[in-house]
Amino acid sequence: MRPTTRNGLLEAARAAAGWTQEDVAARVREILEAQTGEIRHGFDQRKMSRLERGETRWPARDERDLGFYYHAPDSVEALPVTIDDVNRRELLRLATLVGAVAIKHDAAVTVCGAGPRDAPRRSAADLGEWQSTSAQLWAEYASAPTKVTLLPAVRRHVADLVDGLDASATSARREPVYELASNAFQLAGEILFDANDYANAANCYAVAANAAREAGHYDLWACSMVRQAFISLYEREFAEAEPLLKLASQIAARGDSSLSTRQWAGSVHAQALAGLGDATQCLRALDLAESVTDLRGDIHTGGWLRFDGSRLAEERGACLVELGKPVEAEVALSAALNQGLSDRRRVGVLVDLAKVGAQLHDPERVATYASAALEVAQRSRSGVNAQRLHSLVPYLNQVSATAEVKTVRS
Repeated sequence: MRPTTRNGLLEAARAAAGWTQEDVAARVREILEAQTGEIRHGFDQRKMSRLERGETRWPARDERDLGFYYHAPDSVEALPVTIDDVNRRELLRLATLVGAVAIKHDAAVTVCGAGPRDAPRRSAADLGEWQSTSAQLWAEYASAPTKVTLLPAVRRHVADLVDGLDASATSARREPVYELASNAFQLAGEILFDANDYANAANCYAVAANAAREAGHYDLWACSMVRQAFISLYEREFAEAEPLLKLASQIAARGDSSLSTRQWAGSVHAQALAGLGDATQCLRALDLAESVTDLRGDIHTGGWLRFDGSRLAEERGACLVELGKPVEAEVALSAALNQGLSDRRRVGVLVDLAKVGAQLHDPERVATYASAALEVAQRSRSGVNAQRLHSLVPYLNQVSATAEVKTVRS
């Protein structure tokens, strides 16, 4: 019998809310019955107990959509993510308020009983504190093995910024707060994206884009659209991603030419073009991305924009895999693998190398790289890693079912 591992995150979230297992089960039944029109007797206290003990490792699809995940994966089909539904709902409520603030001030109407003259003005000290918080949150996001643990802190930061927007009496005072709001909602979207909650990530990116537009910040605006397009890329909807990325590139062209926004948009655009099979335009977009090496000075923020050229080899390799050019792809991916990569990036490179093995009809290579990717992925609870490993499944079917490949597939 396979050993189980307790789902500590699910158990801790329930305990923090002060709910019993039966409380959670009753609420889940209520939501699912409202969504499906079917009575759901099966989700009860015993099922919650099995989820927390790790005995139920792959809940039903609609249960996963509500945020129920597991821990300690051991196959390509099983990787965990976690979302706190309370924080998610609060973020969406705050997102609605960001748009309402602009209408409130432009129309000079009162919302929630307080007009712009009633609210205290924000000082430069507030802005400095919010900027510091933003930088700290992005740094913690970069190093956090489980990104979703930052969601409560990001939600609190967003709430402060929404208060700041409401308290800013003039457009000039609101612009820097809109800029910070765009920054924060992009981070929230990244966290939700990592948890495979694409719908709510898309909402956050849309709010971020609108806030950046209000701030007149073209680079932030473009980056929001690039992140929005990533959702379509991960769902392999390349035709939907490509127009967004083209528009993001056009917006980035109006931004700060010393930043690497245009190059990042180009690198992601290349992935969409590769998926569409347009090798000529894909390689042209990759060439634009590689011009990042010509930039000097502070070319990125380390937060909402982090493209510095260190990803060029793995991104070129991924595009070449998509274009069916395994020999050229292996050269780029092998170079990338020798770099200092985060676990999430290393999983992506290893998965792509396993795909190269499949394209070269080499089952041993497939098994070696796929097993290595799975081992690294087990150290984190990233939905991005889960999606990347899942993308390998069709390639496993292209090679001989050796014992090693069967082990990976199982």
